[in-house]
Parts: sequence; C-alpha cells; structure tokens
Amino acid sequence: FYNENQQRMALNYRAGFMQLADHASRTENDKPKARSIMAQMDETLPIDVIPVLDWRYMVYMMRLHESIDDTAKVNFYAARVETKCREILAANPTDGRSKSEAYQLLLEIYDAQKRYEPALELLQILLKEYPNDPEINRRINSYREILNSAGRDTNKPG
Repeated sequence: FYNENQQRMALNYRAGFMQLADHASRTENDKPKARSIMAQMDETLPIDVIPVLDWRYMVYMMRLHESIDDTAKVNFYAARVETKCREILAANPTDGRSKSEAYQLLLEIYDAQKRYEPALELLQILLKEYPNDPEINRRINSYREILNSAGRDTNKPG
C-alpha cells in the first residue's frame, strides 16, 4: 500500500521519465532511446506495484507510447483506460464532462488500435443521443469506408 503522497511522488517521477522520452522522440528523433527511457520508467515504477493516482494520466502514457511506436505498451495502457471508461459509462454519470471524456477516450483507443467495429458501435450509441451531430455521422461514414474496404459488413442496424 502506498499513501497518497507516495503515489503523487511516483507520478512526478513518471512525469520526468515521460518528459525525457518525449524529448528523445521529438527533439532528438530517437524513438529507440525514448522506448528505452519508458522501459526504465516501467521497471523503476511498475504500475501494478505503484498505481497511477489519476487514471487519466495513463492516457498520456498511452499517447506517448503510440508516438514512439510501442504497440505492446499502447495496448497495455489502453486496456486499463478502456476499463475505466466503461466503468464510468456503466455508472451513468450525470455530469456531461465525465461521459463525454469517456466516449472520446474510447474512440481514441479504438483508433490507436485500429478497432473500428467497437468504434462504430460506440458512435451508433452517440448518434442516438446526438442525432443531429454532423461529426458523428462523418466518423460513422469514415469507419464504414475503412471496414468496407477491408471486406467487412457495416450494414448492421444501428
């Protein structure tokens, strides 16, 4: 068990590792170095031993791993974020911000993992809530095109 102060300190250390990795990737254009830095972070501060205090921070970790082409770690963090988003949606939050954030993050995860079927299903749910939103329709059509070009049926009732 780590108290809140210890978890915050670990979060600060993780932020430092992430800044170094981001610098290596963007400024030095050295993705292998960035992956090495992130691997050192995971070894030094394992998430299963010292949990991340705020689950949304894992989104930043996922994005950084995506930018350095570390698919295994993208999937690792995406699974945790997806679980949390689904918990939030299952709790049927009354504040629109939590619900909207959960939907946006799920779509981001599905895009990162090229999981277009669940993205399409999620957009169908959103379309029922926001039937006049042109962006939802645009994304639905975009995913349908991707899936149709891959030979998958997208004409399921929504």
